[in-house]
Amino acid sequence: MPLLYAEILKLRSPAKVDSFWQLALKRQWIQSMPRKNIAFSKPCLQSSVSIWSAEQELEKDARRVTEAFDYVSMCNHTGIEENPWWQVDLEEKENIKTILIYPREFLSERMNHFIISISDDGASWSEIYSKTDDQPVYKGKDIGFVVDLDAYHTARFIRMTVPEESAIHLNSFEVFA
Repeated sequence: MPLLYAEILKLRSPAKVDSFWQLALKRQWIQSMPRKNIAFSKPCLQSSVSIWSAEQELEKDARRVTEAFDYVSMCNHTGIEENPWWQVDLEEKENIKTILIYPREFLSERMNHFIISISDDGASWSEIYSKTDDQPVYKGKDIGFVVDLDAYHTARFIRMTVPEESAIHLNSFEVFA
């Protein structure tokens, strides 16, 4: 199934992906609809770019994370700074229950501590999750770090912050209701 997902994500359009899954269900290629990643291909922003960033515009480098269909080459990289952050704009208020974070393997320990915050307006933020232990975030290739929230939260924006001098470099960031 991972190969199929990789091919589907190359469609790069949430509407095309939804149409494909509807067809697959109708033709009984699948038994049930997969959960929908509500962050897929949504606008993003980050605190900075670095010499290691693939794109030198904040929005373009940040968006590589939600358009990821190749976890090796699609990634972002903020500069090394105090409290770097990355955020996604879901474009409307959504229910949020689970977040999957796929850090890059190289120097992934930089992201072992992080905070997830939400906002309705992109200006006022509320913390909903904090990872403070020293357990690695990187679990292996194609294995996301699961943030399973204790309750549903409703928000338009989701922000990940590393609360120390560090950098954020993600392969993918997925959000589910």
